[in-house]
Amino acid sequence: MTNRYIINNFIHRVGHHCESSSMRDLFEFHGFPMSEPMAFGLDATMGFGFFDTTNSVSFIPESDIPFFLGGKQGTIEPNSLACRLLGITLKKQSFTSPDKAWEESKKLINHNVPLILRVDLGYLPYFEEEGEIHFGGHAITLAGYDSEKNIALVGDSEFEGFQEIPINKLKEARSSEHGPKFMHPSNAQFSMVRRSDGKHPPLAAGVKVAIKKVVDNMLRPSVNNNGVQGLKQFAASIPHWDKKLQGIAKDPLGKSISRARLMFELLHGYI
Repeated sequence: MTNRYIINNFIHRVGHHCESSSMRDLFEFHGFPMSEPMAFGLDATMGFGFFDTTNSVSFIPESDIPFFLGGKQGTIEPNSLACRLLGITLKKQSFTSPDKAWEESKKLINHNVPLILRVDLGYLPYFEEEGEIHFGGHAITLAGYDSEKNIALVGDSEFEGFQEIPINKLKEARSSEHGPKFMHPSNAQFSMVRRSDGKHPPLAAGVKVAIKKVVDNMLRPSVNNNGVQGLKQFAASIPHWDKKLQGIAKDPLGKSISRARLMFELLHGYI
């Protein structure tokens, strides 16, 4: 029985967005070193989304902020364009049991297969805002574990190197039910396998396909909150900010500040 394993030749490089930086790390492991912007671009998920209390699909009513902007359309899924362009099969698994999920994760780690995990960042102890803010759409990489010390090693966007997290905390983060159901991590994990023949389209052709998909997403989004329609909704909301931005809210570090200041700081980050 293996009690400890760390993935060989797996590197986490500091990034900006949890999903694209996680994808980038796995791409390099599988022989495709690239920048995070390249990984983000090849997946064609750049876009715009605007959600506030008027949106029926929004999680905003449960939040402390009056609206949310997103610069990414779509999340990590098996039909990932970047993976297809690189000749990689992306496999997704979800589990109802956090213990079962962890055992399956360990099996892959023991075979030197790094993973991307969906988690709720509110359970990650290396975040200063642990327990204050829950977001189940966060992505991290799993690089290894030590059962005797009860720790897992994870890579997380802007943090250097791999972070140690208690295995029970990781299980909580993966099985969180905070927020609406579509934001639950559902113990999801993703692994990659390269095509056995190594074939994939020329990169130049792939870039053109990705650009076209981004344009299509902006002009013909799947929901009206995204793309050009989302931009129009965002612009129309600005005259009402004097009412929406009143009061006090908590910033990402859990500090109480004016809601107006919080939103302008977040807007700067979004843009």
